[in-house]
Amino acid sequence: MKKVKTIFGAIFLASTVLISCGGGSIESDAIEVAEPHPLLIEAREKIVINQSEDFYFRKAWEYVRNEGEGSWNAVANFEKAIEINPSRAEYYNDIANCYRGGIKDYKKALDYYNKSIEKGFNKGFVFYNRAICKVETNDLSGACSDNQTAISNGWSNDHYNITTKAKCNSSSNKTSSRSDSKNPKVTFSEAETFMQNRCNSVNQTLMKKKSVNFNGTILYMFLSVAENGSVCISSVSENALEVLASDCGPSEIKIEEWNAVN
Repeated sequence: MKKVKTIFGAIFLASTVLISCGGGSIESDAIEVAEPHPLLIEAREKIVINQSEDFYFRKAWEYVRNEGEGSWNAVANFEKAIEINPSRAEYYNDIANCYRGGIKDYKKALDYYNKSIEKGFNKGFVFYNRAICKVETNDLSGACSDNQTAISNGWSNDHYNITTKAKCNSSSNKTSSRSDSKNPKVTFSEAETFMQNRCNSVNQTLMKKKSVNFNGTILYMFLSVAENGSVCISSVSENALEVLASDCGPSEIKIEEWNAVN
């Protein structure tokens, strides 16, 4: 039991973010930044030059896993992936997630979500995340509209309470009974779909899943394997559809930790 508590303690302390960061004059399709953040300038200077699109994409996600969505190093590498392939709509979503979830620059995040949607990435979670940014920038009618589009595109969770914060009219924004409740809970099925999409985006294979009770909160646990053979344990809380923590390492160690959590 002591070992299990230690593992969970590490999971909570190592919290990261879901599912991706920032600007620069890198291409005609990129978001222009007049004065980049000093930490972004520093991160750009550390970029490994003359690498492939896939290299920069994987490197960006490595930084997200290790440093969280607020990582300027992740932003800089996502920028390089966009520079090489500006037609990949998902990259703009990834970079937007960094600005929204980690850096908290909601206006910049909006720019990138707009670009992602413009290029055809119309998943429900993209519209929901853009709705969050619109709440934070006081575009409440826009937030309600995006929230409704997210629902129409298969999204069924309102963990940010957009319908309440944006004062959405129930007649024009018909959410599910669960998302209308005061404290909606994430279901295991939603968490699994979320993690499957996340694994696909970083070329990992989802192998195992289970739910555990930790101090009265249900955690959905997922074990995935990366192409380099490393094993990752990620957790999603019933309280929010985002990665609470993700930790990767040698397969022998991570599988032992996985089996210790009950």
